[in-house]
Amino acid sequence: MTERIFARSRRKALKVLIMGIGMTALSAWLIARHPWVGWIGSIAGAGASLAILWMAVRPDSLALRLDEQGFATLRGGRPTQVTRWSDIEGFGFVRLHGSRMIGVVYRPGYQHQRAARGVVRALAGVEGAIGDHYEVSLDEVLNERVSWHKRYGAVEQGSRV
Repeated sequence: MTERIFARSRRKALKVLIMGIGMTALSAWLIARHPWVGWIGSIAGAGASLAILWMAVRPDSLALRLDEQGFATLRGGRPTQVTRWSDIEGFGFVRLHGSRMIGVVYRPGYQHQRAARGVVRALAGVEGAIGDHYEVSLDEVLNERVSWHKRYGAVEQGSRV
């Protein structure tokens, strides 16, 4: 089986770690200045921040695998749900909250997490997005995805976001 794996960038993960340290310092400052606001903000953001930080700094935390069947995010070396190429309408660049990402549009008949994708589409304008987390450029990730989709997807070729 042919596959391509994009590994997580340690440099980009280090940026997330530095941002987490900055948020911790901001929380400590807020607690000292405005205890109620600081504690509420710290507690509300702590769970999400710790989960993101843990995923960002683990060396095996995130990789992207492309193969003949489709693509999957690898966590701990194991794939999450595989999305088949035939379930994808297209890919293209989008900008979400100022960050350049790869937008994913699923085929109309694709049912997996349909309600959740609808909410994301209403909020962000796309059903899915791939961030700039990998050792290669986002352009290379998009070009590879489009190429694999054209080769193995059974939908109209060349459609993009």
